[in-house]
Amino acid sequence: MAAGSARPQRGPFWTVLLLLTLAGGWRFAILMRTGFAIDGDEGTLGLMAMHIAQLREAPVWFYGQPYTGALEAYLVALPMALFGASALTLKLTGLVVSVVSVLLGWLLARRTLGPVAGLVAGLYLALPPLTFGIWSLKTSGGRLLLFALGLAILLCAQSIGARGASRRNSIALGLLVGLGIWLNLLLFPFIAAAGLLLLSRRELLTRPRLILYSLAACLVGAAPLIVDNLASGGETFRFIFNRPGGASGRVSNLFLMQPYKLLGIMLPWSKAGDVPAWGVVALLAFVAGAAWVLWDQRDNLLRFLRFSGRRTSGAELFVLLPVVFFAVALIMSGYGGKPSPRFVSVVYPSVAAVFGALAARGWRRPSPATRALTALAVLLLLGFNVGSSWPHLAAAGEAFRADPNGALRQSGTAEPCLSMLRDEGVDGLAGPHWQSHALCFLSGDELVPSPARYGPHQQRFRQARQIAWASSEDDADGRAIMPILDGLARAGVLADERRVSGMRFAILRDTGYPAASWSADSNSSPDKAGRAIDRDPRTGWLAFERPPDAVAPPSLGVDFGSARRIGRLGFVFSAVHGAPRRVGLRTSLDGERWSPYVVLAPDGLTWSTPIAPVMARYVQLQVASSEDMRWRLSELFVFPPADR
Repeated sequence: MAAGSARPQRGPFWTVLLLLTLAGGWRFAILMRTGFAIDGDEGTLGLMAMHIAQLREAPVWFYGQPYTGALEAYLVALPMALFGASALTLKLTGLVVSVVSVLLGWLLARRTLGPVAGLVAGLYLALPPLTFGIWSLKTSGGRLLLFALGLAILLCAQSIGARGASRRNSIALGLLVGLGIWLNLLLFPFIAAAGLLLLSRRELLTRPRLILYSLAACLVGAAPLIVDNLASGGETFRFIFNRPGGASGRVSNLFLMQPYKLLGIMLPWSKAGDVPAWGVVALLAFVAGAAWVLWDQRDNLLRFLRFSGRRTSGAELFVLLPVVFFAVALIMSGYGGKPSPRFVSVVYPSVAAVFGALAARGWRRPSPATRALTALAVLLLLGFNVGSSWPHLAAAGEAFRADPNGALRQSGTAEPCLSMLRDEGVDGLAGPHWQSHALCFLSGDELVPSPARYGPHQQRFRQARQIAWASSEDDADGRAIMPILDGLARAGVLADERRVSGMRFAILRDTGYPAASWSADSNSSPDKAGRAIDRDPRTGWLAFERPPDAVAPPSLGVDFGSARRIGRLGFVFSAVHGAPRRVGLRTSLDGERWSPYVVLAPDGLTWSTPIAPVMARYVQLQVASSEDMRWRLSELFVFPPADR
């Protein structure tokens, strides 16, 4: 496994050509088999890139996620500006980045373990198990550049550790690390592994000028994160550190099940009971191989642990990467909800390095039989990766599910839905975010996505002339769509149902006065006041969330932007929190002189109540009893008098 391994007969040019052909060909076959399908997160990235290409937006974060940088959207925006916004452009851009990741993985393994190990590691990344094949192609927030940027950081650190620090490589490392800090939390294992290697080599530490170069470049790379958090009062850190707990009870799953999925023994979405008997033997064989790699590199590892400052090839990076990842597994599992292959796939460069190191060991032996067996073992491994992946891609077809939380959709499947929505005049679409964003992207953003995903879309969604809600294909019995239809009907909102391509849509016909120019404020959870008028009944204003020292009863005020003649109000309250027993209502034309409060008694979660026709610009709702505050107003509709 040393750098002096026997050289392959063909040079790097042919190796690069081979890896490009295999990696590009296999990934293109995956895209063809799945019909270039995209899910909602990919649709969101497509929307972002399209908005950037059209000079409409300059986002800092992946829409709706203040912890995932928008760097990938800017990367995808260039080909979209040149070739147009389409699923084909989006996925082919992901293919190119994925192939670049394979070449970077090969180069790192070649530099640290030798040409033979590098070739085998590159082949393993070019023809990987299904998990890596899927996630390295995923054109969604923080995943498209995960491996490319992570491996570039490791390569830069390896270059500094092996050849010494210079102004150029110090600036490059700092810039890459800064971009990684902004882009994706899953890049921290790569950053930490690189930092530990350089600490052990004592590089940069004795050269203050180079440290300054590196820090300055890091600040430039992370500038979007820094500037945005200074302006928002640390939004990213508030979001991360306020995530729900409970990760410690789930982290064992990461150690038990995910190695099987990483090696292709189990499908990414399989459950514990699906482990085949031979899989245990295969996993033990891999663990034994990894243990041998550690033993073979014991001298380098000891020098690293002693912080000796001696330069080596940098093979320790392949050990440090999984060690750092598993050391912070509790934090990552809390961030991600539960451990899953998409998070554990961070260690794939190290998995490839293990196979490369083992193959190099066999290839170094002069015996032709040993070399033949080594080559056969590599071919069988690659054949297993491809053979175990292809049937599942073929069987899935249109409904191929790469992630249990989001179904992939094809443009052909979506087109009937888009045609129906266009015919109905719908320009505002709400629903499960993967659906609405994929459909909106495929329609060229003719349909405004659900506002729950991206704040600036709220205004555009409220301006929509016709609004529809979508439910997923597995809602065959209408459990998701029927409550919306029934609730809106009781609130006086007319809606029709449409079924197209296995999907169900609730199309709103009459929602009263348009809410585009409305604004809302409150003395209780003011940041959520706008959710009561965003035309999305899944969000709402909470009456009971108010400062502890508040004296006045919780109230919600709505400004229509101009005077309106009002004859009826429609309310949608949360089924989780229930409706109030009583609520006070008053109106004003100028915001200074108010009518007396009229106490209304809601009749159920959704209801419509006529009022004496009145001209008003302002409406205020107030909690009528301090014992009756546990309710949430999901949506307020205002209608003109019937005789208008």
